[in-house]
Amino acid sequence: MKIKEVSLYLITFLLIGLAIVGCNGQERPPSATPSNTPTPISLLATHSKSPDIRGEIIAVLETNGQINAVHIEGDLEDDTKYDKATARIVEETRIYVLEGSGYRVTSTNQLSVGLRIEALFTGEILEKYPVSAEVSELLIIP
Repeated sequence: MKIKEVSLYLITFLLIGLAIVGCNGQERPPSATPSNTPTPISLLATHSKSPDIRGEIIAVLETNGQINAVHIEGDLEDDTKYDKATARIVEETRIYVLEGSGYRVTSTNQLSVGLRIEALFTGEILEKYPVSAEVSELLIIP
């Protein structure tokens, strides 16, 4: 009888401990601007890498007031891969504005219909046409 009681107490103690550890993680609310510090050099801003798409924002998609994607349409050019895309914006996405020969870091608040942008995709392509993918960098072209 004693062994059963000790086992029951031990199992109860372990389950309570696991519940406490499991409830300790806090979900962070989405951020309007990435919380990470962007790399000092943009691949697109320095044109060391060709964009996956260059075109105009035709729609801005929001969830709970947060911009999470943009629909882009442009021409298929020699240095681009797609003419239509949904660029999914994630926390790691870096957004820049081209200014003269340099660029400045900006946020999703600057994205609007009609802007001309370049996008550099990262990771897996989810839709074939129009393409849908996470974007690592967006460059706003004035």
